[in-house]
Amino acid sequence: MYRNLAKLSFSHINKFAIILTALCAAYLAIFLPGIFSKAYVHPFGIILCLFAGPAALYGICRMLYAILGGYQKRVRQYIAAAPDPALTQSQLEQAYAAGRHNGYLCIAGAWVFVQKGPETYLYETQEILWVYHHKSAVWEASTREARDYRHYLALCFLSGALMLFEMPEEAAAGSLILFKENTSGIATGYSDERSALFQKDIRQFAREFCGREI
Repeated sequence: MYRNLAKLSFSHINKFAIILTALCAAYLAIFLPGIFSKAYVHPFGIILCLFAGPAALYGICRMLYAILGGYQKRVRQYIAAAPDPALTQSQLEQAYAAGRHNGYLCIAGAWVFVQKGPETYLYETQEILWVYHHKSAVWEASTREARDYRHYLALCFLSGALMLFEMPEEAAAGSLILFKENTSGIATGYSDERSALFQKDIRQFAREFCGREI
């Protein structure tokens, strides 16, 4: 489970950040020998080295953090807080192996794993009341028109909390299908009526749209 989650986290690191890290590392490999050998290097090249060094180091550390499973700290904290950590980890591993995945979401029986960038979030399925596809416009400053949309999977919880997980439009739509096909007692899809009732009375929302008492 941890190995697969670590691979998933690495795959969710911004591709531009990986390319920038590689370019900075290559730049340092070319220019640093000249600096240390006291050969002439244009001042602008030295300035670029001062930027490239920290940028490359940050990028490398971030990639290593992903490979070593650092972005799964929430999963480890959940297991550590369980009455029987060994049993809980075994159950989670079995559930994850048998779960339904789409690269951003895994519905694993009593648990749900969700990726927020490289970070892995873990929730108990029974905590979730409502899920829907949320999109937010990216506005063009000059024309004040929407030039694009960002897409999110919205998870609404028994506590009244809302979490947004950015993902491609297809993944957000596919995640709703996974919830609909593999869970019960969770409302799927947005409506103004649902939004108003969720904010006003969560217990009534659970009875009316989820078919359960809380």
